[in-house]
Amino acid sequence: MIKTQERTELILQIIDRLDFATYKQIMKIMDLGCYRNVTRVIKQITEYLNETYIHSYEIKGKVFYLNTSGRKLIGSTNEVKQNQQIVHTLLRNEVFIQYGCPEDWANEVKLEYEVENTNQIIGLIGSNSIQQNKYIIPDAVFRQNNVLQLVEIDHTRHMVDNQKKLSRYAEAIPQLKKKLNHTPILKIYTTTEDRKKKWKDMCEKKALISEVYTFSEIK
Repeated sequence: MIKTQERTELILQIIDRLDFATYKQIMKIMDLGCYRNVTRVIKQITEYLNETYIHSYEIKGKVFYLNTSGRKLIGSTNEVKQNQQIVHTLLRNEVFIQYGCPEDWANEVKLEYEVENTNQIIGLIGSNSIQQNKYIIPDAVFRQNNVLQLVEIDHTRHMVDNQKKLSRYAEAIPQLKKKLNHTPILKIYTTTEDRKKKWKDMCEKKALISEVYTFSEIK
């Protein structure tokens, strides 16, 4: 009985951390072996779960998230509701699992940095150099071999918007390097080989240290 309760709470804690989770994601993290095992385990804890169904090119099937009873059981205040970001969240989970569920993984962290803004002022004052505070928010961050990894999930965003965000990375990364004493690595996950090539070309033009993958490359 204790083992069953412990397993129930562990699964709920995993789903709570992921926000949304598929059968496959729970199976991988819990090392449940096969689809039959994970469906049996989830069936035993449905009283603590909400479920929905996703049918996209990358993700298909049932998706689970905690209901009020599930949150109360594990003491979570993370209330999750269905929204248009479910597939984006699930794809980010795939990357999280791909890297072995890093303990220091954090979603959507605001990374602050400063840039020097030089304004030429005519008159006796001459030129003024002003430090401007800025920030960038990756989809996730974690450390690998003590190097900060910046994760971007490109699912439905227009390439024009991707170009704008990459320009912000090109501004932010040199400043983050000064604070960290190393250069963060940008890891980009996208949907197609064509978009992968465009990302690689953009990163090369910006001279950014980066790795670009398609979601189909995740094992």
